[in-house]
Amino acid sequence: MMHEAMKSRETEMSESPTARFLTSAIRVSGLSQTEIAKRIGYSWPNVISMMKQGQTKVPIDRIPALAQTCGVDERVFLETALAEYQPEVWEVLSHHLQPRGEGRTEGTEGGSVE
Repeated sequence: MMHEAMKSRETEMSESPTARFLTSAIRVSGLSQTEIAKRIGYSWPNVISMMKQGQTKVPIDRIPALAQTCGVDERVFLETALAEYQPEVWEVLSHHLQPRGEGRTEGTEGGSVE
């Protein structure tokens, strides 16, 4: 029974793109989960473990700090989390927001809207 619970947790983690991204980010950072937790304001590193396993969602507002701490692209991390956690919101944002300089929308008076 215990083996099945562990297997279920592993499957859950592997099905969460955000958890996989976080796991990879931590691996490439070379930092311990304890150090990462401290740097982003968590007292307990087990919170990071729970995020990696997909047991709890990575809070959107912590993603920039996590990305900076781990040295990964915060935009890609945010996009991954939004697509998983808020697919409807991500659908709208991804279709209507573009990086600066790409496909700017003309304003009503002919000027660019930034």
